[in-house]
Amino acid sequence: MGNKYKRVADRRRINGPDLRVDDSVWLSTRNIKLKVPSWKLGPRFFGPYKITAIINPLAFYLEFFQALKIHNVFYKSLLKRYVEPLEPSSLPPAPVMVDGSLEFQIAKIIDSRVLCTSLQYLVYWKGYGPEQRM
Repeated sequence: MGNKYKRVADRRRINGPDLRVDDSVWLSTRNIKLKVPSWKLGPRFFGPYKITAIINPLAFYLEFFQALKIHNVFYKSLLKRYVEPLEPSSLPPAPVMVDGSLEFQIAKIIDSRVLCTSLQYLVYWKGYGPEQRM
């Protein structure tokens, strides 16, 4: 009978990341009272914090500031591994001075449309990625 209950309970259970001592993690704010006007606009995670000790495979001690005034042991499901942000590989090119004004070089005009009475272009700028298209 016990195996049936375990099988049903484990059906939707997700194993989190393998965490070790000295790993940096984000802490979920799900069970922490925050002084924000709306919980929807508040941060979802705090951190990063270092794991100082492992109690068991599911509970971890975190290194905290004393100002938080909460217990420093957290369940694995409330932690998310911290990943260092990527640095841009190269800086985009600087604008070029043309007739006394700074202008960027166009690599390609991708699309155009007429909005009301004006013509608008979708431009691929030289040296920039697709997220900077305007």
